[in-house]
Amino acid sequence: MNREIIFLAALIFSAIPAAEAYDSTATFQSGKWTVNTSVNEVDNTAVCTAVYQGNEHVQLSSDALYVGVRGGISTVTLHLDDKPARPVRPATEREDSMGTVIFADDELAQVITSRKLHAEVVTISNGVQTIDLDLDGIGAAIKHIRSDCSAKAPENLRKHP
Repeated sequence: MNREIIFLAALIFSAIPAAEAYDSTATFQSGKWTVNTSVNEVDNTAVCTAVYQGNEHVQLSSDALYVGVRGGISTVTLHLDDKPARPVRPATEREDSMGTVIFADDELAQVITSRKLHAEVVTISNGVQTIDLDLDGIGAAIKHIRSDCSAKAPENLRKHP
């Protein structure tokens, strides 16, 4: 079980577009989201990723929301607030290979202006899995990631030798 969790966390982190980042610290809190800042080894800029309620399987970057799911993803149906479900969509090759639902582009634009997310994920081996997120604070978290994280990394973050 622990090996699966470590593997999934590694997959999620690899999906987030960041060069080698080492030390990390919580630098911003908004609702259910904690933004962690780390250092990009290549250009010493800050790299920010928000984590939902301390759950490393749910992460927000500047351009996508990543949610880890077990069992090989087949399709995703997204519901936001009390609106009707969006059309069922097939999983992308990247989602299926990573075991991670990726809400990006138009989906992300709608997610960050919503209050709650409910998704039904049909998996190949585990049937239907549901994702329920209270999106309180997501708008401020992504705004922080997109603007305040473009500055140089804080001095208190140091790379490992």
